Amino acid sequence: MHNCRTRCAEVGIEAAPVQLLLFGTMVDSVLSHGAEVWGVQLAAKAACCHRGSAGSAAEKLQLSYLRHLLGVRQSTPNAALLAETGERPLWQRWLRRAAKLWNKTLEERPGSLLQQALLSSVQLAAAKKGLL
Repeated sequence: MHNCRTRCAEVGIEAAPVQLLLFGTMVDSVLSHGAEVWGVQLAAKAACCHRGSAGSAAEKLQLSYLRHLLGVRQSTPNAALLAETGERPLWQRWLRRAAKLWNKTLEERPGSLLQQALLSSVQLAAAKKGLL
């Protein structure tokens, strides 16, 4: 995040839309790496347990950047930050990426490596919860 701020300052970028685009390119892509796999758990936790507050460290980082970009106080509601910038919470992006992976898996031929991996993952999770 600080790298993004520094880079914007170095090249004289002050426009908020451009800074948001750079944040998405430089920072968000790193924060969301692999979210197709692990994002569902954090998305579920954020959706049900953290109404109005940032759940994960990645979400806190996103909101901190938006506060800095807009120059608002820490007490500014997260929903206001997201609405003002037109951004979505990270957990929604993670859930969308997981849904895309799921849809891609369904389109694969039966028994493909991707389907086998997903089935094994689901079975492991179910066994941990005592559902199998």
